[in-house]
Amino acid sequence: MTQISLYAEHLLNIHTVSLTATLQTLSNKETKASLSADGETISLTHAGETTTIRLPTKLSGGSDAALTLPAAPAKELTLRLQLKDTSPGRLRSGSFQGSENHVPWSAGALNGRHVRVYCASKGCGQELVKRGTVGDGGWKDLPNENWAEMMDFWHCHKPDHRHGHGARDGEGKGYAAANRLVARRGTGFVDLGGLLLKEEDCCVKRNTSDHERSKLQQLLCLGCGGLVGTIDDRVEGFKLWKWAVALSFGDEPPKQYSIQKWVSAQLLALVENEGVRKFVVGDASAEADGSKERLMLWVFTPDLSFSSSKEQETRNDPTRAMKILWKEAVEKAESSFSSEELALPSPIFGALRAALGGSAELLPASARKFQNWQVGLLERFGDDER
Repeated sequence: MTQISLYAEHLLNIHTVSLTATLQTLSNKETKASLSADGETISLTHAGETTTIRLPTKLSGGSDAALTLPAAPAKELTLRLQLKDTSPGRLRSGSFQGSENHVPWSAGALNGRHVRVYCASKGCGQELVKRGTVGDGGWKDLPNENWAEMMDFWHCHKPDHRHGHGARDGEGKGYAAANRLVARRGTGFVDLGGLLLKEEDCCVKRNTSDHERSKLQQLLCLGCGGLVGTIDDRVEGFKLWKWAVALSFGDEPPKQYSIQKWVSAQLLALVENEGVRKFVVGDASAEADGSKERLMLWVFTPDLSFSSSKEQETRNDPTRAMKILWKEAVEKAESSFSSEELALPSPIFGALRAALGGSAELLPASARKFQNWQVGLLERFGDDER
């Protein structure tokens, strides 16, 4: 077992990098830390072992500099490094100065790139959209705010909760009652979480495994049978969820993004549009069967960047993320704490729980709880992810 674990976090609001070193034995006079000459990495040596971490943002360097560690012997050491400049260094997003909710695969990013849509399930590769049906100029963005609320890949809000979206709210935006938007052949409509197409343009099947309407509305992959979307009768179309697909552009291999990033994008959209940061999240399939298993989420820090010496093959630090406080909410009565209620498809709910639980391993032991909440990280999209 390694003697040293490092975790660094860029605290954007106070222009500070927080570094925590977790040791297997107490620190001593031989425990040393140093900042590299380029200001991009920190190394810590203890008990004959050295661990290096790439910082979430570049610090002013110039020469290798020794850092002052706490004098008292401890197994957990914490440093606060003040930023003297705001250079983004090696931040993958280019800059984390703002909290813009960047989401890949907009219509502008798809047009002119010979897009093909595949099932994202491992080892499948089934095409979900008939090749050539949506031309290079056939992708169009849907309106952002109200449409995202109506068309989201989860069911948001209580059924009797009114938001004032009357028939006239969409006038001038292309989806008012008198000018209703419907799916049409040869066109792919794009919103935050999915691709809306005409049934005839898709290579998917309806779920006919039972007679529940919720199941009959599901769309399955023809290859692996995995859940890839839903039927939306209101617009007479099929919606393929972005988290369930992989896209290829021209001769490039298919690319997909982790489910947790799509969840982050949806949560951030609700934070921005609804002004709430607390959510009660349930598994839509389990709730249909009478289960009350839920998670309570609190978007505590919408935008931060972190690095960890604990490697994960899907992560390339520094990593952009949100800090989420969460806990189990078995009883529905707990959902009365000024929150939005979300019912997620089973794959999304499972991936969300796994991401939150797994991210605790990256955090120092002292940072894994806040009062009666668990602390987790959800990765979010960087500006370079198109």
